[in-house]
Parts: sequence; structure tokens; C-alpha cells
Amino acid sequence: RMGYLVLDVETASAQSAGYLCSVGCCVIEQGVITEEFYTLCNPGIVFDPFCVRIHGITEDMVLDAPDTEQVLTRLLPYLRA
Repeated sequence: RMGYLVLDVETASAQSAGYLCSVGCCVIEQGVITEEFYTLCNPGIVFDPFCVRIHGITEDMVLDAPDTEQVLTRLLPYLRA
């Protein structure tokens, strides 16, 4: 596949980037978005109020969201060339 992937994550903790609460990506080929993926993610921790002020994602918003392992499994096909 020619093109590139744009990836964005939001985290629930200012102390550790490993606690994802949102993941989004898109594949861009010849200047056109050809694939998109977005999901909230339940990191299983108490959210840092600093992070909530930045991205607006709260613990209540992710209660029914998949956990980090499930999200990364779904994201993996986008990361493969």
C-alpha cells in the first residue's frame, strides 16, 4: 500500500502515556483519506483531571468502551504495511 497513516491518541494520565482513552487514525493515499478508524478506549484507571480538561473525555464516556488490548488488536491492521 502506498501512502501514509496518521495516528492520534489521547491519554487518561499525565504521568503515563500508556493509559489510552481515545485512538484515531486514517490512511491517506495520494492525498485522499481512504480508511478511517476511531474509538474510545477504557484504560481502567481514574482519569487525571488535567487530561480531561485538555481532551474532554471523561471516565463516564468510556465505561462501555473496549479496553486497551481490544483497541490495539483492532488498530493493528492499520499499522501493518
